[in-house]
Amino acid sequence: MKKIRIPIGKLFQKFQIAHINNDYFNKNGFAHLPPVEMFIKTPSGKSKINFLVTKKDETIELILANGNTLKVSKNHSIISNNKKISAIDAESIDVINDKNEIENIEIVKKEKLNDEEIVYDINIDRPNLYLTPNGEIHHNTKISTYALLYDICRILHLKNPQAAFNLPNTTKIIYMLTNSSLEAAESINFDPMMAIIRESPFFVEHFDKSGRTLFQKGLDIKTVSRKRQLVGRDVIAAVSDEINQEVVKGGSMELVTEMINRINSRFLLKGNTWPCHYYIISSAQTDGSLTEQLKENFEGDLSGVEFVNPARFEVLKHKIDYSGDTFQVFIGTYDADPFIIHTDEDFNKAMEIDPSKIYKVPIEHLQEFKNSVITGIQDVLGKPTINSKSFLKDKSLINKTLSLTKTYDKDYMKITNDVSDRIIDHFDIKKLTQFGLDKKRILAIDIGLNRDRLGIAMLHRVSEKKVDRFRDGKISTYEDFVYWADLVIAFMPDNPGEKIRLEKIRDFIRDLRRIGFKIELIVTDGYQSVDTIQILEQDGFNIKESSVDKNKKPYYAFRYAIEEGRVKLPNNMILKEEISCLIENEKKIDHLEGVKSNVPVLKERDLNVSKDLTDPIANAIYNFNQIKYDKLEDNNFVKELKIKSGVSSGDDLYDAITSRGGITIDYLEN
Repeated sequence: MKKIRIPIGKLFQKFQIAHINNDYFNKNGFAHLPPVEMFIKTPSGKSKINFLVTKKDETIELILANGNTLKVSKNHSIISNNKKISAIDAESIDVINDKNEIENIEIVKKEKLNDEEIVYDINIDRPNLYLTPNGEIHHNTKISTYALLYDICRILHLKNPQAAFNLPNTTKIIYMLTNSSLEAAESINFDPMMAIIRESPFFVEHFDKSGRTLFQKGLDIKTVSRKRQLVGRDVIAAVSDEINQEVVKGGSMELVTEMINRINSRFLLKGNTWPCHYYIISSAQTDGSLTEQLKENFEGDLSGVEFVNPARFEVLKHKIDYSGDTFQVFIGTYDADPFIIHTDEDFNKAMEIDPSKIYKVPIEHLQEFKNSVITGIQDVLGKPTINSKSFLKDKSLINKTLSLTKTYDKDYMKITNDVSDRIIDHFDIKKLTQFGLDKKRILAIDIGLNRDRLGIAMLHRVSEKKVDRFRDGKISTYEDFVYWADLVIAFMPDNPGEKIRLEKIRDFIRDLRRIGFKIELIVTDGYQSVDTIQILEQDGFNIKESSVDKNKKPYYAFRYAIEEGRVKLPNNMILKEEISCLIENEKKIDHLEGVKSNVPVLKERDLNVSKDLTDPIANAIYNFNQIKYDKLEDNNFVKELKIKSGVSSGDDLYDAITSRGGITIDYLEN
């Protein structure tokens, strides 16, 4: 067999694959069946090419730090730090080096090439990653709609589908393709389906030449990404593909639920069955993901509902001659990272944490797990893992950080409606003041959306600690503060469904000052805090609004403090669960959507994991950093740094200083 090296564009031209201009086929490019059997190199070996895809898009050139260049469309997906990202937004790209290891290479420059030109892509099976000759890893289009064609074929064989389902003759019967965005629904689902349809004499014969619908008899295919786009549609069947990637505030769950309601309203048959199917093809990448929620919500509610989640090696066993040798992997829990089991010590550790999280995998897939244990768990085992988007990757640091004795016996306190029942009376004042009263404190409050939960954290600075940080291409030693928490506690109303009485929280803060705490600043999240801010300001407290949902920096300060061993917090189970479930999204640090709490008091009320305690802790640490620079207005170094950095307030000064590698402790107030 002769091996040749050829640019992808020339390969497409050699096969005489042209861009299709018909608008119906050209929503987001066009998928072509390969004229011959073709394969491409992937991080896990050789993978068959299912489709060759042509699109039109703006193109850019990426110039990498290793000297390589890459010409791609600006919306082309690449892998950076094990995450999919558009080329236009990427700052680096993952590369397979000569040692077959993943290496992250910086993108030093991006140059715009053309406003619009034909670009080329390929489609392979999951995990949808392929390599260029230079080793760069890309994410490609994925097929997910084959099964729906069977349902279309069946209904096309009916003489009059509308009459069969007691619908008006003018009704358009819709087969719906959904994804996280319209672009994704079209490129991932619609384009590959149309490539198959175009090659099928049966489907071509049944095209509706009038153009009213795609097929005769009023059958059509549509794409949507949001619940509101389903209004007025008579949906008989659907495919939803990879919607776990965009489970934002329950949006995907709402879409799926509405899709089921649409099918039920028009096509529910006797026996609670459907004439067609709803295929939800989605990876359970994290515990509590949409797939897991669906399994809990719908299994058993509809006749014929089935959840299939095989490991990849179970699907491929008829194609791959597995040796029978295996290795074991621990897929992780809320407070334990996933890992490959190499030794008896590893095995005993996994058994001690949770034996049900240990799985055997064919030895042929070992390299994939070595490249990325999380990707291996998701793509090879097909199992969810809590760690894939975790804000704090090293879960062992949680137990080290949560090492202080609680100042209240429980992780939470229920607030009654009894006006004489003061919060302070439930505390052992000796425990509450165990760290002394001489230090200045910051107290931060997070009020829940429905005022059914509230978190308070009060911290003080203990000492300074030398830490090594990478700045300007080298490791240097700096000093930064160590923080201890006097108080971290969750409040909730005495009875479910009630709201927390905020006047009791205000009285508690006044009582903390009364017993001697020097509360230098109170930080609120700004949401539902207007009255509290005004009243406490009248009482002489220094108040500041600071939303951690609008700014990632407070959580970055929190993470650095954890990783550098500069913060000590009480051993609170609610707090432990919240830290474990933090994930980093594009715009903010959030909690895993829809994950039910395992803490008994929250589980009794069927509450999800939240950020009621981590938000105020992050806010307190961040604002401590800002306050220390606010106090240095007369320092010449600070004045010079403000001028050079173009900042005018202490709020921005911390970021300016840390971007230069920190400031020595001599400049800071004790």
